[in-house]
Amino acid sequence: IVLAQFGRTTVAYGKYCSKKGDIYVYSGDYNKAEQFIREALDVYETNIGKNHADYTESLNVLGSVYWFKGLYEKAVSVLLECKDIQENTLGKEHSMYATTLNNLGAVYRILSQYEKSEEYLLESRNMVERIYGKNHLYATTQYQLGALYSVMGQYKKAELSMLECKEIQENTLGKDHLRYSYTLRDVGGLYKEMGQYEKAEGYYLDCLEVQEKTLGKEHYQYATSLNNLAGLYYNIGQFEKAKQTYLQALDIFEKTRGKVTHNYAAVLTNLGTLHLRVGQFDLAEKYFLEGKDIFETMGREDSNYAQFLTLFSQLYNRNGQYEKAEVYLLDSKNIFEKTLGTEHPQYAVNLKDLGFLYNNLSQYEKAEGYLLDSKNIHERILGKEHPYYVSSNFSLVRLYEKMGQYEKVEPLIDTATRTSHLNLRKAVQFLSEKNLGDYLNKINSNLRLIPYYLHTGQFSGRMASLAYDDALFQKGFLQTAARRLNTLTAGNPEADSLSQLLSSYRYRLSAEYTKPIQARSADINTLEERANALESRLARVVAGYAEALKQVQWQEVQAALKPGEAAIEFLQFRVLLPEKTDTVRYAALLLRPGMEAPLYINLCDEQEVDTLMVRNIDRREDYVKRLYTATDRGLSPDENKAYVERLYAAAVLGLTPVKDQVRSLYELLWRPLEPHLQGVQTVYFAKAGLIHRINLGAVTIDANTILADRYKLVELGSTRSLVVPDQTPRKNRQALVMGGIQYDVDSAALSAAIFSVDSISYALRSAVRLNRSALDSTVVEYWPALANTEIEANNIGALLRKSSVPSLVLKGYEATEEAFYKSVRLEGTSPRIIHLATHGYFQPDPKLSYDEQNASTFRLSEHPLIRSGIILAGGNHAWRTGKPIKPDLEDGILTAYEISRLNLSGTELVVLSACETGLGDIQGNEGVYGLQRAFKIAGVRYVIMSLWQVPDRQTSLFMNSFYQRWLDQGMSIPEAFRQTQLEMRQNGWSHHQWAGFVLLE
Repeated sequence: IVLAQFGRTTVAYGKYCSKKGDIYVYSGDYNKAEQFIREALDVYETNIGKNHADYTESLNVLGSVYWFKGLYEKAVSVLLECKDIQENTLGKEHSMYATTLNNLGAVYRILSQYEKSEEYLLESRNMVERIYGKNHLYATTQYQLGALYSVMGQYKKAELSMLECKEIQENTLGKDHLRYSYTLRDVGGLYKEMGQYEKAEGYYLDCLEVQEKTLGKEHYQYATSLNNLAGLYYNIGQFEKAKQTYLQALDIFEKTRGKVTHNYAAVLTNLGTLHLRVGQFDLAEKYFLEGKDIFETMGREDSNYAQFLTLFSQLYNRNGQYEKAEVYLLDSKNIFEKTLGTEHPQYAVNLKDLGFLYNNLSQYEKAEGYLLDSKNIHERILGKEHPYYVSSNFSLVRLYEKMGQYEKVEPLIDTATRTSHLNLRKAVQFLSEKNLGDYLNKINSNLRLIPYYLHTGQFSGRMASLAYDDALFQKGFLQTAARRLNTLTAGNPEADSLSQLLSSYRYRLSAEYTKPIQARSADINTLEERANALESRLARVVAGYAEALKQVQWQEVQAALKPGEAAIEFLQFRVLLPEKTDTVRYAALLLRPGMEAPLYINLCDEQEVDTLMVRNIDRREDYVKRLYTATDRGLSPDENKAYVERLYAAAVLGLTPVKDQVRSLYELLWRPLEPHLQGVQTVYFAKAGLIHRINLGAVTIDANTILADRYKLVELGSTRSLVVPDQTPRKNRQALVMGGIQYDVDSAALSAAIFSVDSISYALRSAVRLNRSALDSTVVEYWPALANTEIEANNIGALLRKSSVPSLVLKGYEATEEAFYKSVRLEGTSPRIIHLATHGYFQPDPKLSYDEQNASTFRLSEHPLIRSGIILAGGNHAWRTGKPIKPDLEDGILTAYEISRLNLSGTELVVLSACETGLGDIQGNEGVYGLQRAFKIAGVRYVIMSLWQVPDRQTSLFMNSFYQRWLDQGMSIPEAFRQTQLEMRQNGWSHHQWAGFVLLE
C-alpha cells in the first residue's frame, strides 16, 4: 500500500522500512534489519535531513544492530554520530538522547572501556530519573549498570542496580512480562557468579515460570534458561538434576531450531562433559560423537570445532584410549594453526594437552617438545604470571618426575608455586569466598611439594623452605581473606568504598592478564598504578589491612622464635609419586632458631590415625581412653623411621603392610619429632587433617606423662601468627553469657522475650538469616535441657561482675537468637567476652549420590558452615519442622554461617561451653569448617571449644577455674587455660573429663 500510494522515496516509505527493520531486530535477523534500516536512513536524509528525530531514531537502531552483530567499533561510530545530532537538535533532556547514551554505555562495556561506559550510563540514568522518574528507560539503564558493575567485579553495586531494575519492571511491566523474565535470568547469573547458588537457583526457577506463561515450554528462550539452570546444578554437584535439565533443553532446541545448530551441539557438549565428570565414559562418548557430527556439518575448519575436539580428546585420555585422543588433538592442532596461528593461547593449550598425552604413552621426547613449546608460547604472549604459564610448568614437572630427571623439577616447582601465591594474593581482592575456594583447589591440585620430597628423598634447603612458605601462605588462606573482607572495613564508609574500588581494579586487571600481551588494554599500566595506590591508601586508613595481606616467609617465623622455642606446621597430603594413590599421609615441618632451613619429618598414614579415632565404642569415655592411651611399641627413632618407610612403600606398590601392633597417637604424631626438640620448652604448632580433632597436649607419652607435662603447647591457625599477631583494639569491657536455655516452645513466653529486643533492625537480621526449610537431624530429634548450664551461667556472670566486667546473662526464653544479634552490636562493637553454655551440633556432609533425585537442592547445604551451629531458645521447633515458630522471627538455630557474617572484631574471647563445638568438615589446608572457623572469620581472637561432650559438672568447674585465673589472677588467656587443665588432671580427673576443651589462638 505504501509503495502504491507514495513510492520508495517518501518519508512514509522510510517509516515502513524503519518498522520492518525493528521487526527483524526483534527476530534476530540482523542482516535484514541492517538492510531495511539503511534504506530508511537514505530516504530520511533525502527528504527530511539528518537533523530530524526520525533519522536519529533509525541511526540509533543501526548502532544497536552493529552491537548485536559484534561489530562494536562500527556501533560506537554510529552511536556517537547519533548522539551529536540529538544533542544539537533534541537537546540533552530527551528520552531518545538517553537511549543513545544507554546503548553507548552498553557497547563500551563490551569493549572493556569501563570508565566511558559508566559515564554514559550514569548520565542517561540521572537524566531520565530527573525528567521522567523511575520509568522503564530508567530500569533499562539500571540493568546495563548492573551488567557493567558485574564485569568490573563490583558485585554489591551490580546487585543493587539489577534488583532495582527488577522492582521497577514488576511495577511497570508486571511479573508476567517477557522482559522481566530476562532480568530474572540475568540476576540469577549474577548470583551464580557471586557463588550464591541458592539465590541463583531461585531466580532461574522464577524466570522459567514466567517464560512458561509467556512463551510456553517449547520456546528456544525457555530452553536457554534451562541450560543456564543445568549449569548451576552442575556447579554444585547435583549431577542428576543437571542431566535431566540438560535433556529437557536439548529436546526443546531440537523441536524449535533443529539439531544442526550451535545451541543443540552446545548442550550435547555439556552432557558429554557432565558424564565425563562422573566417570560414565560410554554416555560421555555418545553425546560427544553426536555433537561432533553436528559441528562437522556446520564446518570443520573452525576454531570452535577445534576447541570441541580438544574437549572430546579428554574423554579418551581419561579412559586410556590414547590413539583416539591423539587423532583428535592433532586434528584440532591443525585447525588452530590455520585459524588462529601458532602464537595463540588456545594453540598453546592444545600443545600442552598433546604433551600430557605423550607423557601417558611414555613417549617422553615428543612430550617434552610439545610441553616446552607450550610453555614458551604462553610466556611470550601471556607472561609468566598467567595461570596457563603456571599450568605449563606443572605439566613439565609431571614429565620430568616420570623421567626421573629430578634436577629439572625443583626450579619449575619453585617458579610455579611462588607465581600461584602471587595470583592468589591478587584474586583475594575480587573473588567471593566460594570462587576463591574453587580457584585455590584448582591451584592445589597441581602442588606436589611434599609428595616430591617423600618419593625422591631430596630434602634440599630450597625445597624445604618453599614448603614452609607454602604452608604459611595457604593454611587458613580463605579464612584470613574472609575475615579481612568481613571485619576490617566494617563501619568505615571511606574504607568500604576504597575496598570496592580496589576490587574492581583487581578484577579488571585479572581479565586483562588472561589476554595475550599484545591484546591487553593500553590502560593496564594505569590500572596497576591505581590499584597499588588504593592498596597503600587502604593500609593507611584501615588498621590491620596491610598485615592481613602480608605474605610471610619462614625466616620471619624463625626470627620471632626465642631460645627454647620451636614452630611446627603439620601437613596432610596425598601420595602421588611414582603413581597417584588414594593414600593420605602426615608430615611435619619443624623450625627452630639457628636452623639453616626448616626440617621435613615424615610421620604416618592417615589410616593409622583414623583407626584410633573410629567411634565403635558406645561409651564416650571409653573412646577417649582408648584414643589417648599409650601403646608404646618400644621403637627407636631409626626403627620408627624404617617402619614408616615400609608403610609408605606398601602404599605406593599397592601391597598390604606387615601387621604390627596398633601405634599410639604419641608414636604416630610426636615421637618422630622428639629427637629434634631437645632443649625446647615451648612449641607453637598448626594442625592439619584429623589432627584438628586431637588435643595434642593430652596425648599420653607413658603411664605418667602427657605432652603438656613436657612442653608448653600453643595451638595456632598458622605459625604465621607469630609474625602477624592479632592486634585489633578491643575497647568494649562487656560480656554476654547465655545458659540454662529453654529449647522447647512456649509461644507466648518466647514472643514476650523477643518483643523485649524488638529494636534490632530487620536489615541486621536479614543480612545473616538463612532459609533452612530442609533442616533435619541425623542424630537427635530434639535438644534436652542442660541442667548445670544455668548454674554455670549464673556463676560466670557473678564472677565477671566481681572482676568489674559488665555482664548480660540471658537464660530460659530470653536467650533468643534475636537477643544474641542485638547483644553483639551493643554500642557499635561486640562484647569482649561471649560465653555460650548450650548445645552445639555438627552434621557430616551428606554426600548426595549421583542418581539421588528426590533430595532438596540445598538439603543441609553443600556449605559446611550451615551444617554446624548452636541451639538457642525455642530452637527445637525449627529443628523438627525446619521453620521458626512465627515467620517474622528467628528460628533459634544459630548456624556457623550466620556467625561468620557478623563483625565480632571487638571480641577477645568466645567460650563454646557445649558438646563437640570444635568439630566440622576438614578441608585440606583450610582446616575445620565449623563454629571455630565462623568465629575466627567474624574477628574473634581466642576461641575455647570442645572435641567431645564434657560432663556438665566438670565443664562448670573448668570454666570457673579458668575465668578466675584470667580475670582475677591476671594470667594470659593461653596460660590460664593451660593451668586449668593441669589442675583438673592433678585432681584426678580422667582425660574424658578435662581434655575435651581446646584453645585456638
